[in-house]
Amino acid sequence: MSLASSNTDEVIGERLLAKTEDAHVALRDVFAGKSDIINNQLSFVGNSISLRLKDAAEFVAVYPFAPTSSPCYKDIRIHP
Repeated sequence: MSLASSNTDEVIGERLLAKTEDAHVALRDVFAGKSDIINNQLSFVGNSISLRLKDAAEFVAVYPFAPTSSPCYKDIRIHP
């Protein structure tokens, strides 16, 4: 896989967010039982910002990060 900045989404998905099938099942189960708690923790009352997850699939896809973290990684550049 190329690590070029044009492939940032792919690199993030493959390197940071990839999960085994067992992990997918476990995370779906966690979301099924605790989705209200998880979504409440992603809501910021003071700023009226809501980062609610649409469903278990989105939770699994972005775990262990908040749904809006991915765009931040695109701005990170490592310089030698």
